[in-house]
Amino acid sequence: MDFETAFSQGDTLLEKWERSFNSIISFLSKENHIKDKNVKKLIDSLKTDIGISENGRDAALIWALHGYFVPTNKIIRIDPKTNKKVTTKFTIKDSQESVIFVGETQQVIEDHIEHIRKTKISVQPSLYCVGEDIFTIKDIFLHIEGVRYNFKSALKALDTCFKSMYLFDMQFPEESNMFYTFLECFFYNFKGTRSYSKVHILLEYLQKKSF
Repeated sequence: MDFETAFSQGDTLLEKWERSFNSIISFLSKENHIKDKNVKKLIDSLKTDIGISENGRDAALIWALHGYFVPTNKIIRIDPKTNKKVTTKFTIKDSQESVIFVGETQQVIEDHIEHIRKTKISVQPSLYCVGEDIFTIKDIFLHIEGVRYNFKSALKALDTCFKSMYLFDMQFPEESNMFYTFLECFFYNFKGTRSYSKVHILLEYLQKKSF
């Protein structure tokens, strides 16, 4: 894929995110769209939006979307103790942290990165932030192929993360494939590499809002 041609429309994630922010929250707030209690708390906090930084606000909605795009697939990991392949089912937390991992200290982040290296067959680009929780994130960086790129904006980091997967012809993480397919279709106007009914439902809802 030609990178310049593919993204010739500009930074569509950055441009459409703010316009669609409240509509996405409204959709997630509808009955039965979110069942996970922790994600419901995120959405409730976003509705009040009191004392939340822009990065915390954006990152929290990114995480909240994973409560709707609940992973249903499984993956083969390497057990570091036995060095054997094991099959595990993904959780919402797995999906969230494959996009944005939050650690209270840099050491927690370093330990997590090392854990990924030992247990995963392949490592895709992802965001890492220092913070007590998703609302208080700081020191944002994108980790690609062992190289770190610092960002002041979580949304800009996500935009670069997504584009890097196209640039280096990488597959989306299996944990969060549904989430990235939504980004791919709605924000970047690409035809999804996979088809998910939940993605289509949210796309139809947002399209009615004339985005």
